[in-house]
Amino acid sequence: MKRCMFLVISILILVIFTCGCVSPTAHTLSGPGFNQSPTPSTMTTGGRVIAMAVPADEIDTSYPEARDLLIEGLTYNANGNRFREAIECYDRALEIHPDFSVAWSAKGVALHNLGRYDEALECYDRALSLDPGNEGIDELKEITLQDRERLRGT
Repeated sequence: MKRCMFLVISILILVIFTCGCVSPTAHTLSGPGFNQSPTPSTMTTGGRVIAMAVPADEIDTSYPEARDLLIEGLTYNANGNRFREAIECYDRALEIHPDFSVAWSAKGVALHNLGRYDEALECYDRALSLDPGNEGIDELKEITLQDRERLRGT
C-alpha cells in the first residue's frame, strides 16, 4: 500500500511553472487527482511552483487527524498557493505522526514554493529515510536542487 501511494505521488507531481520565472497565473495538467482551477500565484522567488496530489483513500496512516491535516495542507499548496498555511498543517500532522513520509514530502514542496530550498531538501531527505528508494521523492528533490542552483546562478 505504501509503495502504491508513492507511485501515485510520483505520477501526480505537478510542475505548474516550468519556465523558471514568476507568472501571474498557474497552469495545471488535467486528469484524476489534478487541481483544475488554480488561483494566481503569490510566488516571488523566481522559482517554479510545484504541487503534489495524493488520492485521499491512498494516504497510509493510522492517525486520521494527521491524514486530514495532510489533505488540508495539500489543498492550501495546490489551490490557493498558501504555502505558509500548508506548512503549518504539515507540522501539525508531523507532531501527531513523526514518521509520516508523505507529510515530510509535502512540507518539502511547500518550502520549495517559498524558495526555502535547503529546508525543502532536508524534508525530502527525511522522507527518503522513511521510504528509501521512493522515486517520487527523488523527483521532487531533483526539481528543488535544479531550482536552487539556477537561482544561485551556478
